[in-house]
Parts: sequence; structure tokens; C-alpha cells
Amino acid sequence: MLRGQSEEIEYQIGASGGGYTINTKRLNATFRQRLAVLARRTRKAAHKQEQVERAMWLIGTVYNFCQPNLTLRRPNWHSQGGKWVEFSPAIASGLTNQVWSIEELLWYKVAPLPYEPPKKRGRPPKIKS
Repeated sequence: MLRGQSEEIEYQIGASGGGYTINTKRLNATFRQRLAVLARRTRKAAHKQEQVERAMWLIGTVYNFCQPNLTLRRPNWHSQGGKWVEFSPAIASGLTNQVWSIEELLWYKVAPLPYEPPKKRGRPPKIKS
């Protein structure tokens, strides 16, 4: 996941050694593997699209924050802690500095959106002069 100017993104994609396009096959395969509705030939089992969307958000968030990705790991040059330092996609993109547990993810409090008062409906009132 990269944010920024297009030149920087193109440089990072080229420096990764994985090609010159962003590959989403792994994430799409993860969705199909973990959400049975997407693996079936028909979407008949998905009666409510809202439930499928919620499940996809949960699976995508767990994938990005809670699971280290083997292609992102780096050799551990310090003798402590094992042979590899593991990174999740969220660490690689700079969103966090640790691999989260699923419990931490589910207990994380997200700030609500700012309140917007509802728009007034109907005809504007007549002004008496």
C-alpha cells in the first residue's frame, strides 16, 4: 500500500523487484479462501450485501494489521529474536509499528465521524415584513 506522488509510487514498485504493477491477486485469493460466499459460483447465499461487505472489511483489516506477510519479512541482523523480522502490510505502509492481535484490533476505538445536522426539508418559511 503506497500513498504519495505518482513518481514515488512508481519508484517503490520498481524497487520492490516484483514487477511494475500493483498485484492484488494475493488479497483477492485471501478473500475467496476466507469468505465462502465469494468462492461459490453464484452469489445466492449472500442474501444481504451489507453482511458480505462487513465480512470483507473484517477479513481485509485482519489481513493488513494482524498477519505478517512472508514477502515483507527482512533478515534480522540482531542476534535476538529469531532469524527474521516480520512485517504486516500495515507496518510496511507506515500505519502502525507492530503486528496487532485480533483482540487488539476488535477493541480498538475508532473516532466517530463529525456530526452533521440533518438538512432542512420542505418549503422555506415565509418572511413577514
